[in-house]
Amino acid sequence: MRAVVLALWLCGACGGHTIGEADDVIGSRCATDRDCDDRCYLGTTYPGGFCSVPCASDGDCPADSYCVDADGGVCMFQCPGFACGKLGTGWACRDRNDKSGAVVVVCTGSL
Repeated sequence: MRAVVLALWLCGACGGHTIGEADDVIGSRCATDRDCDDRCYLGTTYPGGFCSVPCASDGDCPADSYCVDADGGVCMFQCPGFACGKLGTGWACRDRNDKSGAVVVVCTGSL
């Protein structure tokens, strides 16, 4: 029982997200916010649309993502841990700043 409680606590920010997979919490393609659990991010940084979660720090994101300093803070998949090609054409591992100012490597489109 303690293990279940600990796992739920550690994954508090990830809602129904399956670690390592694209889903409606983070990673699915989208055209509007209705396509996602939280928000649909659009533009060249998010080719084809990208469901994700707004964030202020890495602790607000699922365990397989960082809080990137873009669009006020958005959770993006860690790279190369996540295969960016699963997100579609235009996605690649690129250096970005997280909300703390550290350089992290995440799956993203061009800026």
